[in-house]
Amino acid sequence: MREHWPYALGVVLSYLVAFLLFPAVLGYVEWSAVGSWYPLLLQLADGVGDLSGKLLPIWTPLHPHATITVIGCSRLLFIPVFILGLAFARGAAFFFVLTFLVSLTAWYEAMIFSLACEGLHPDSAYQVESLLAFMVQVGSLSGALLSLLLGLGPWANGAAVEW
Repeated sequence: MREHWPYALGVVLSYLVAFLLFPAVLGYVEWSAVGSWYPLLLQLADGVGDLSGKLLPIWTPLHPHATITVIGCSRLLFIPVFILGLAFARGAAFFFVLTFLVSLTAWYEAMIFSLACEGLHPDSAYQVESLLAFMVQVGSLSGALLSLLLGLGPWANGAAVEW
């Protein structure tokens, strides 16, 4: 089980980023041209990005543990980019593109589940799948709690941006 920690970390980071950014950060972005439709349009960008990412082929990297860890950690870079986008009032297209890219890069979630169970006995695969499913919940809860903290943070009071 010890050799599967990079996969567990990858799953936690993936869901942490998703639940941290949506809706906490994007909840402060408004676009007067589309009014209350903007959050739904961002959800559409999220869904299209996620679907596009999941349709990408799964490949086996030369060093899967390192690759999964690097990809998971690099997704954390989206957090300051979104926050800086809020601070410097980038246009609506900026958040559409970033939302799409965050979701597109979640393609590796499918790769994690595939690689983690590759070549395992069914009983061992079940244990690894259970661990990864638990990590989905850990990442989701961690992201949601951080999202709540960011939503209540001092920078959030004046963060609403409108175009």
